[in-house]
This record gives sequence, structure tokens and C-alpha cells, in this order.
Amino acid sequence: MSIVWTISMSQRSDVGAAPLTGQATEVGNGEISINETLPSGSADVEFDRAFTAANIQAYILIADQAVLIKTNDATTPDDTIQMQPGRPVVWGKASGYYSCLFTKDVTKLFLTSPQGGRVRFRWLVS
Repeated sequence: MSIVWTISMSQRSDVGAAPLTGQATEVGNGEISINETLPSGSADVEFDRAFTAANIQAYILIADQAVLIKTNDATTPDDTIQMQPGRPVVWGKASGYYSCLFTKDVTKLFLTSPQGGRVRFRWLVS
């Protein structure tokens, strides 16, 4: 079964310019997600989520506090992503503007957040 994501983006200005909007469509056949609240002082909280990097079609990562994501190993991770509070990380393969931040196959994710807070991550995979 195909899963179709429509990723929409918009921009508004306080100087009166007309808003800009756009969207991209990504297609996969599975979703992987994390929707959790991390307690304050969280360090290397482990989540067992497995996906092949080459099969990632799109992702959106949202955290309401700063979060450090490490993949596969908490001490020597394959990839490290530093998220800023409230600033989503969005990527789609079809757009092709920049490379996927997940460069190696993933078996585990380790999340660190000194303040704690909610994380909502979702990957579309083929």
C-alpha cells in the first residue's frame, strides 16, 4: 500500500508582501515515528527504530526543546543532529535540494535533552 505525504511550506512577512507557499509530494510504503515526552535531564534515551538510509523518502522532526539526536551508538554515533527548540527539520527525497541527514542505516536512536520536552519525529520509507 502506498503512503503519500504532501509537505507544505509557507512564508509570511510583516512588511506586507504577499505570502509564498509551495508543496512537495513524497511516496513511500511505510512510516516510522516517535511521539514521546522526554523528562528533563534526559541523556541518551534509547529508541529502537530501524530503517535503511537509502529507503528514506521524507522526514519531519519536531521538538519543543533542544534535542541532540545520535544514531546507532550513543558514544560513537554514525550521525548527529542538533535540533533547535520549535524549529522543524524537514527533508524530502524528490526535492533533492540537499542530502538526507541520515547517512547510515539506523537501528537505534539516542536522544538527549537537558530541558526535556516533547519530540515528534516521523519518517516515510519505501
